[in-house]
Amino acid sequence: IKSFLADISNTNVGAKMPYERYDSDEATLGDGAEIVTSPNHAQDNIASQASKQSYVKLPKSGSYAEWTMHSAGRGVTMRFTMPDTDDGMGQNGSLDVYVNGNKVKTVNLTSYYMWQYFPSGNPSDGPGGAPNFAFDEVHFLLETPLTIGNKIRIQSSGANGLEYGVDFLEIEEVGDPLSQPDNSLSVTEFGAVPDDGDDDYMAITACIAAADEAGKNVYFPPGTYRINEIWRVNCQNMKISGAGIWYTNIQFTNDQPGTGGISGGTSPDGYCKNVEFCNMYINSNLRSRYNQQAVYKCFMDVWSEGSIIHDIWEDHFECGFWIADYNGEINYSDGLKIVNCRIRNNLADGVNFCQGTSKSTVYNCSIRNNGDDGLAMWNDSTMSAKDETGNVFCYNTIEFIWRAGGIAVYGGSDHKIYNNYIRDTHMSAGIHLNTIFPGHKFSNNKGIEFSNNILIKTGSVKGSWGEEFGAVDLDGNISNVTFNNTYIFDAQHDGLHFGNEIRDIVFNVTNRRSEERFSRNAETD
Repeated sequence: IKSFLADISNTNVGAKMPYERYDSDEATLGDGAEIVTSPNHAQDNIASQASKQSYVKLPKSGSYAEWTMHSAGRGVTMRFTMPDTDDGMGQNGSLDVYVNGNKVKTVNLTSYYMWQYFPSGNPSDGPGGAPNFAFDEVHFLLETPLTIGNKIRIQSSGANGLEYGVDFLEIEEVGDPLSQPDNSLSVTEFGAVPDDGDDDYMAITACIAAADEAGKNVYFPPGTYRINEIWRVNCQNMKISGAGIWYTNIQFTNDQPGTGGISGGTSPDGYCKNVEFCNMYINSNLRSRYNQQAVYKCFMDVWSEGSIIHDIWEDHFECGFWIADYNGEINYSDGLKIVNCRIRNNLADGVNFCQGTSKSTVYNCSIRNNGDDGLAMWNDSTMSAKDETGNVFCYNTIEFIWRAGGIAVYGGSDHKIYNNYIRDTHMSAGIHLNTIFPGHKFSNNKGIEFSNNILIKTGSVKGSWGEEFGAVDLDGNISNVTFNNTYIFDAQHDGLHFGNEIRDIVFNVTNRRSEERFSRNAETD
């Protein structure tokens, strides 16, 4: 694998992200810290859900993992694990950060968002059954940037008597906050006050309404803004921007079904057109799927006529993006682009293009630790939705999906899925096609093409319903699908797994890697 990845290092497979990862196998360990592994991908061993199936256990006060920097930056993302509670509600803790031997920060942690259990096919919030969602992540800024040769140490102080685990760190350079652009209104002009703990929704909606009437854009200065309900975005030809993913934070505060996330174009029906939404971090207070009825997606409903969502970092929703329309007269988000986003730690799908969504793209995104499909196309026909066609998933990195598939296609035609990097799934296929869900399925498929996708340690011996998944898994009346240059390494089960009624499936290997046919910027031009 290492030799192959070195050979393709300049071939533009996967997302280009600004951080360098420091994995558990690169760390120096001390005072009782040790590496926990899961070489057989055992379902009850949480190391199966870690990068390369290993993480560092910090069992007591003083236990540490330390990395020597070969890159620079002051932005740190840490993937960690800590115990649940008996009632499944999680608990709080902390780890300390040292740089060159000096303590510089205590990082507060919580397992509130973590831990879903599979006593049967669907997840539950309380202990019992196969444990999933065992890892979460936290990100923070250091006052003094790390430089090459510095040492960063994550150390347990024994906070609350808990055993902690660290999967990896990611270090990145972080620029200054983005300033307010010309021709824009700031939400603070309408009464939003960052970091005061009060709800800002009325001020935010007033600002957007005024900007929509005046033909202006909307800006969120640095700080945290709180919203206690669904944020309904109704505007057109507008840019809604923060100061950057490290500076502007949107915090949804309600934990009940249907009380959070960002809805496009529901009131008035379909009025969310040509919207650019960007440059902020978005988090929720959701910790349950509520028996698959949470209705609490980070972005949902209709984003139409040239809308683009980019440079968004979202965490802890039911889904990252669920693009469909179940309200009023059906409208479509055709041509939507989701670009340069970090789609992380959701209870269900990372992105789902559903209910007729067509000619839409997910490009250069990091999708990880989602509890259903990482990227999905569901050809649902609810409300007589049209047959979806021409969607694109390209140049994405998809990791740690803990149910269903890294990339899933449940019907349609003329889709292209290329130059994606998928690895380390748990109870999940790498690429998944089937007809289990209702809708048009593949009934009008004239051709779907997968090209230049790399799959490492994907598939599963036992999914949540007890099924086996291949790295590439196809089942149920599927035809007219071509796979070009599909690279499968160390599959957890079969490399290729075919179920019933599979026909006209072609696997090609060419002498020259065909990513040269694709421009990395073609889908965003």
